[in-house]
Amino acid sequence: MALSHITRWLERLDGGTLPPTGGVHFPDAVTRLDNLVIYMGAHAGAPASAMQRRLLPAWQAIIGAPTAEEARRTIEQGEQAAFLTAAHVEGVTGLSLTFDGWERYRTCKRAAENPVALIVLPSSSTALLTLVDRCVRPLLEELGFAAHVYNMPGDGADLQMIALLRTAALLIMDVSGTEDRPPWPTAIAHAMDKPVLHLRNAHSAGHQCQPENCLCGAPAIEWDTATPEVTAFRVATALRAISVAAPITPVRP
Repeated sequence: MALSHITRWLERLDGGTLPPTGGVHFPDAVTRLDNLVIYMGAHAGAPASAMQRRLLPAWQAIIGAPTAEEARRTIEQGEQAAFLTAAHVEGVTGLSLTFDGWERYRTCKRAAENPVALIVLPSSSTALLTLVDRCVRPLLEELGFAAHVYNMPGDGADLQMIALLRTAALLIMDVSGTEDRPPWPTAIAHAMDKPVLHLRNAHSAGHQCQPENCLCGAPAIEWDTATPEVTAFRVATALRAISVAAPITPVRP
């Protein structure tokens, strides 16, 4: 695996300092976290198994961090992402995978490789959420998108949604009952030059948006829980048109 030669140095390291690095170029923060989780996945055995205990300089070399502080920061990132569990006792750091840490890590890596479709739904719409899970999400995955569903509280667009939208390649937005003005996420998406696909309850009025980057045009695509196959066909037609006419590439933060 990556940095295995550095790891071998540590098999003989008893708490001393790292070998001189000279002109070694250390990996970036994302790669350092990859190194740590991959190492744990390869050596830790079953999920949530007994901790591997090493001095911080040993973890530093395995991770490929330039300093012990950077190594500790990488370990904290793994904890925050729920990949790893850490314990620090008298200079020794013990690490283990969380119960679903390896699968969670693989899911995150797969999502990072695909363009993200951000699906913004009202928090109260259980019926629409079920419809999205049954019809829309499989279509997105078939076309190579990673679907991220966000339940928007109330009528506002909070900072978390804006952060998600920054890295998304496509916004899918329910606009039921918003005929008087565009909903906040749509306005933000247009400001960021993001393509937008609007959904509207077949029994409700909905915002009609016609800028060039609004993929659905007007009116929005109607959805109805009574006829999920019709909704799926309409959404599939629009999404496949996107894929063929204007392929969307991943957008990096």
